[in-house]
Amino acid sequence: MALELIIYDLDGTLLDAFGDIALCINEGLAACELPPYDVETVKTFVGHGVDVAIKKALAPHGLNHFDRVKGVMAECYESPEFQKGMCYPGVLHTLEAMRARGFKQVIITNKPQRIADQSCVRIGVTERVDLVVGAREGIELKPDAAMLEIVEREIGITRGSCVIVGDGDADGGLALASGIPFIACTWGTLSAEALAEFNPASTINSVEELQSALINLSEKMK
Repeated sequence: MALELIIYDLDGTLLDAFGDIALCINEGLAACELPPYDVETVKTFVGHGVDVAIKKALAPHGLNHFDRVKGVMAECYESPEFQKGMCYPGVLHTLEAMRARGFKQVIITNKPQRIADQSCVRIGVTERVDLVVGAREGIELKPDAAMLEIVEREIGITRGSCVIVGDGDADGGLALASGIPFIACTWGTLSAEALAEFNPASTINSVEELQSALINLSEKMK
């Protein structure tokens, strides 16, 4: 089937939000008089939702502080002071170029829906995509297919006409389990070696390579 829909991850693929996430987690830890983490360490926590990230951050200390850290982190997420991450260079141009070629584009992220919406508006992505699906109450997160099913219902395109673009194991896992081609991005959380586990259609090292990778895949799927 021909390629009709491009599904992007958000954090680590389109948006460099790791500094923001680190600030929010560290504010929560500070409220509990626990030591902070550097950004590179926080990168290893993200990808599977807020709860998992907090549990990983608290692993050396126990989970007694979970509710407090989550509450402070949620407050930080809502504050403009903690929302400074920007698109990776070339992202907006690529979204515009693929939209001009007639492709539908959506974002599936394990970031909470409200925060995902705020982030996409702030960085100028919202007007360039057709749908943003974030973490919602009662919906399983990636790599579960529940978010993909929302996209299929709302956009009206089946997974046989999709590609997933992402940087993490949740993205690769969703693609592999759903039989969807996967374009692996190495500038986010995982290396090319780690992403190879998910049998990507292509592995790219910069946003500048993304448009060509998508066009090449589209030609192969015709």
